[in-house]
Amino acid sequence: MKKEQKTYLLIGIVIIVWGFVGFQIFNYVNPKEEVEEEVAFQKFVPQKQKKMESYEVHTYKRDPFLGKIINQNQPKKRTGKRIIKQEIMFPNLVYNGIVTNGNKNAFIITINGAQRAIRIGEIFKEVKLIRGNETQITVSYKGKRKDYKR
Repeated sequence: MKKEQKTYLLIGIVIIVWGFVGFQIFNYVNPKEEVEEEVAFQKFVPQKQKKMESYEVHTYKRDPFLGKIINQNQPKKRTGKRIIKQEIMFPNLVYNGIVTNGNKNAFIITINGAQRAIRIGEIFKEVKLIRGNETQITVSYKGKRKDYKR
């Protein structure tokens, strides 16, 4: 092909492309009027509804760990209330010594900064003295027993 032939061919292709673009623009600016067809209206008659069958969906709860289906009709096991035992905190107690008067003994103790001489069986600030000797005493506080040394 010669150079002139290629030029004429390209000019023809350009004219075809621009003709197609122009045609699209012309159709967009001047659209055709569509003829609407007349629609025949009919009287609306609703259809009778059929009675629907009722369905009941049963759910089966499955244990995700064991893969077994849990029967919902089984009564649930009742567990008793768990009693949470709170640790009893003894008050700050110091055994200071013993005072002897014949066969009567009084033990000097300090509870939370308050000092007092008490005998076996007496209660001071909810602390009961159970027994004691010169080296140690045994006290009870809210049902718990504890030994204190001098």
